[in-house]
Amino acid sequence: MKKILFSLLLLAGSKIFACQCVLPIPPFEYWCSYMNDNPFTQGFIIKGVKIGSTDLGTKVLVQDVLFGSPPADTLMFWKLESLLNTSAASSGILCMTYIDGITQSETLILMVGYKTVNIEGYGYVTGFLVPGCITGHLLVQNDTVYGQIKDGVSSMPYPQFVQMMEECLPTVGMEPLPQNIEPVVEAVSCYPNLIQSNTTAQVQFSLR
Repeated sequence: MKKILFSLLLLAGSKIFACQCVLPIPPFEYWCSYMNDNPFTQGFIIKGVKIGSTDLGTKVLVQDVLFGSPPADTLMFWKLESLLNTSAASSGILCMTYIDGITQSETLILMVGYKTVNIEGYGYVTGFLVPGCITGHLLVQNDTVYGQIKDGVSSMPYPQFVQMMEECLPTVGMEPLPQNIEPVVEAVSCYPNLIQSNTTAQVQFSLR
C-alpha cells in the first residue's frame, strides 16, 4: 500500500513547526508491535472516562489499565493551547491527538505518554498526551470498542479487545512511569514523525 506523507504546519511568530505522518495512520493494534520492539517503555494503555476540564487540559478517570502503570487514578491530558507558548512548542506537540473536545462522561481507550512543562503561573506541570501518527484513541460505548482497531476491524466487544491486547502486548520488561517525575521538560513526539522548524530536527516517538 502506497504511503503518503503529509504535513501539518503551524505558524507561530517567525517560526513554522511541522508535523509529518505517514499515511495511512497505523491502527491501534500497531502498538503491540511497538511495545514488543521497545519493551522498556514508560507509556501505558488505559480505558478512561472524561470527568472534567481545567485551564490546562482534560481530566480523565482511569477505569481500567490494559498495559503499563499510570501514576494516578486521575490524569490531566494537555490541550494544545496550553503548550504553544512553552518550551514544548517545537518538540512534537502537533503530532499528538488532543482529547479536550470529547463529551463529558465519554469513555475512551487511550495510548498515553507524558510531558512535564514549565507553565507560567503554575510552575512545572506534568500532563499526558495521546500520539497522533499511530492510532492512539478508541471510543467505548455499551461495552463495545469503536475506531481503527486493526486492519479491516472498526468495532469489537470490549472483552474481546482486552483479550486481543493481552495476547499481543509484552508481559515482561515493563518499566513503570516514575511516581515523582523530575521537573524537566521531556520530549515526547510521535513515530514516524519529522518535527521541523527553521532549524531542522527529527524526533521519534519513544514514550521513555
